[in-house]
Amino acid sequence: MTLGENAMVDIDIAAEISSLFTGDTDLVIHELESTSIMGGPLAISVANNYQKSLFSIK
Repeated sequence: MTLGENAMVDIDIAAEISSLFTGDTDLVIHELESTSIMGGPLAISVANNYQKSLFSIK
C-alpha cells in the first residue's frame, strides 16, 4: 500500500526529558562535578539513559 505523493500523516512524538537523568545511570545534577556533557563519561551515561525512553510516538 502506498499513500501517494500528496498524502499527509500526523505523528505525535512525546519527549520524556527526565529520562536523560534516570535509567541505566541515575544522575543528580547538583552532585555532578560539571554540568557540561560535551564528551567523556557523563555524555555516555546520558546517551545510554535516553536511548531507551526519551522519545515515544503517541
